[in-house]
Amino acid sequence: MKSPLESLRAHLPAEAFAILTQHDAQRTPGSKKELATLLKDNEYTLTATVAKFDATFGGLDVPDHESAANQEDDDIWLIGAENCLQSGLHEPLRGGEGLEHEQLIPVVYSPDGVVYFIGADGLGWGQDTVEQSHAQPCADDGATMLARILLERAADSATYTSKTSKGKHGAKLAKERKLAPVKQASDSFARWWAGASGFVAEYAGSEGGGAWTLVLTAKGAKAPKKAATKKVVTKRPSAKKTAKKVAAPKKVETKKPSAKKVATKKTASKNAPAKKAPAKAAPKKTTRKR
Repeated sequence: MKSPLESLRAHLPAEAFAILTQHDAQRTPGSKKELATLLKDNEYTLTATVAKFDATFGGLDVPDHESAANQEDDDIWLIGAENCLQSGLHEPLRGGEGLEHEQLIPVVYSPDGVVYFIGADGLGWGQDTVEQSHAQPCADDGATMLARILLERAADSATYTSKTSKGKHGAKLAKERKLAPVKQASDSFARWWAGASGFVAEYAGSEGGGAWTLVLTAKGAKAPKKAATKKVVTKRPSAKKTAKKVAAPKKVETKKPSAKKVATKKTASKNAPAKKAPAKAAPKKTTRKR
């Protein structure tokens, strides 16, 4: 029979389950009856989405650090609504004012004050209770949200170096590093890729923040080779092809009139009678009246 922790292998990507084993996670599942009673006592209404999440992942404790030497008593991630509410670490949280209709129920408590919820419609929400007054949507469903939470633990690991950049560059960087998509950790809010050299994650951004990309490179991994740029050789056309053929201008011959014709014209002009000047009109006599 599989242990409670081992049963999660079928519900998480291999890379996320590996984080559980690396962090020495422990799981003690509760019961639906206990969950319903606890929610009612804290004025929550049990929803089908939360009941399913707790049945699958509830009772999971994940130490924040890989090394027990760096571990403190409160550096534990609590997974599952029953697990969270039993801890008494927070007063009943509902994601902030104006979100009552979402019926948000806390399902993950982090050591640094970030609380994750699942709404009645199954959507995952996150809220930094120190800096944010209300929760923000962060995942299409609870299982995807948890997978990303676990993968993000790698960013704090000594095994990887991290680098962030603005914009969506995930697909390009993953291709350069030959990383495969992590479908169980990818949705409309973020996408993850994983492989031997590390991880690449691309987040859509929220609450006015733009998209950003995270690269986690395993120490000792070789940097991806940049594709060689092909030299583009531009051939110059030969002088023979470019030379324009200019047609030789045609000679226009102007024929001179013969001496005979010129002489005839001159003779005719001499013998022509002179033109008479027009006769002046006689002035009219004007008679003055006395």
